[in-house]
Amino acid sequence: DTSLVQWVYMMLDLGFDEVSIGKVCDFCEFSGFMPKGYGVHVANLVGAIVRARSRDISPEEMVLTIYSVADAVGVETNPKDLKRLLTNALKRGKTGEMR
Repeated sequence: DTSLVQWVYMMLDLGFDEVSIGKVCDFCEFSGFMPKGYGVHVANLVGAIVRARSRDISPEEMVLTIYSVADAVGVETNPKDLKRLLTNALKRGKTGEMR
């Protein structure tokens, strides 16, 4: 699922930084919107996404990287999801923006 990566990109686009996203995650854990301890994993992802964005890596390219890691360690992924991600990444690469 790409929704977490998309959410982090959106929060960064809205002007949130790593610390403020971490605080939102803390609140989500406290409120029961997110499983306890999950915020640490999101914080790790935020750091990686901040570095990826500084290199103009799109959300789709970031998710493809995550899928590549999953494949490397033998986790099965959904081919339909990969096809959609590849199509979106190719569209962005060709036009510079998403349609």
